[in-house]
Amino acid sequence: MLPPLMLKFGTSLLPFALLAPLTFAACGSDDPVADVGTTIPDSGFDGGVTTDSGFDSGVSPDTGVDSGVTDTGAPLTYCAQGDTRVTVDGEAVSIDRATAAATNSQGEADLDCIDDPYPRAPFQYEFCDSECLTFLGPAPTVQQVQALQFAVFNRFDSGRPVNAGFDPVTGEDFESERRVNVSARLKQVQAAICPSGWQVDMGFLDRGEAYLLAEEEYVIRVRSSSVAAAWPTQYHVFIRRNDAVTPNALCDSVDARVPDRNNTFPLVTLPMLAEAIGEAGASVPGSNNLFDARGHGYLLTSIQDCNSRGGLVMQNATAGTLPLPIGDFYPEPDYSLESGRGTTTNGLYLAVGFTGMTATSSTPFDVRLAVGVDRGNQCTEEFGGTRVQIYPDAITFLRASRETVLHDR
Repeated sequence: MLPPLMLKFGTSLLPFALLAPLTFAACGSDDPVADVGTTIPDSGFDGGVTTDSGFDSGVSPDTGVDSGVTDTGAPLTYCAQGDTRVTVDGEAVSIDRATAAATNSQGEADLDCIDDPYPRAPFQYEFCDSECLTFLGPAPTVQQVQALQFAVFNRFDSGRPVNAGFDPVTGEDFESERRVNVSARLKQVQAAICPSGWQVDMGFLDRGEAYLLAEEEYVIRVRSSSVAAAWPTQYHVFIRRNDAVTPNALCDSVDARVPDRNNTFPLVTLPMLAEAIGEAGASVPGSNNLFDARGHGYLLTSIQDCNSRGGLVMQNATAGTLPLPIGDFYPEPDYSLESGRGTTTNGLYLAVGFTGMTATSSTPFDVRLAVGVDRGNQCTEEFGGTRVQIYPDAITFLRASRETVLHDR
């Protein structure tokens, strides 16, 4: 882990126009609001299909073991080893010590799933989804957003991780047979609907495509069709649980679609990643060219509590990875990288580069993520952990919540 870093945005690192930073907040509304923008047509680079499947709602729980379980009466606590390590899949992952109790926007964080993790349902609801886009870093232009292209893949094939990557020369998918027929449709909307002004719809049948399936794990790839790209390639690990969707949704409706209020779809702009690389404390191999799909990868995590319908983001949660990152940050609410030692009100943790990857790495790389919290001033507890594939030259995003809780008593 790095010592606290001081960093301010404002210096343009790339040769494209950037608007003033946005103010971010939870998106969505209980009232249907008509689309005030235009549908962006599918385009080029992804074979004419822009696909997506919503915000990354977590991953399957890991098979890790309790590391130093301490019974203090009520509630039972799972103290990290020496307050600084969490065992994930048999390996101890170093984390930062929690310096304050975990909270959410409503006060004390809901951490009940430490003792009662969310089980995978034996059946799957079909659903469609609408999300607000959030942009981490300087606000992109309309043209830069319109250049985004989405593709959704099954995360596993008979238990084997699917490689959702692509050939950087031809643009062809490595495993096109695991690509799912679900499209993404981008719309400009009022700031009252989505603070960023952008919404994405996925899995609507009026385009002749498939539903999304709850309890199914996906990887959503996001990249730019523009040569002068404003975006690094990004891979979102996504699973939506049955209790977080509405059965028998009218996915063939062309009526107004209200964005999901509990989740948003975060996208890191290239300037933010470039600044993080520059502040990592050491050089990041392969980062001089972020478009050749060679080099170290990056991990962004949203740490959320046990609240129903997907959880609320947690402040004061801590995280760590194995292998260790070259640098890591807890981004501030304005997404600057003035780094503290726990999550802020946006619940984010960003890891930059990983020991074991090289400047020529070209395949996904396994990393263990661990999360710790304080819920009683007794110790830093194991909240969760999981393995995740880190793609070279790209950001892998996942949500750490009840889906990644380690304990199953």
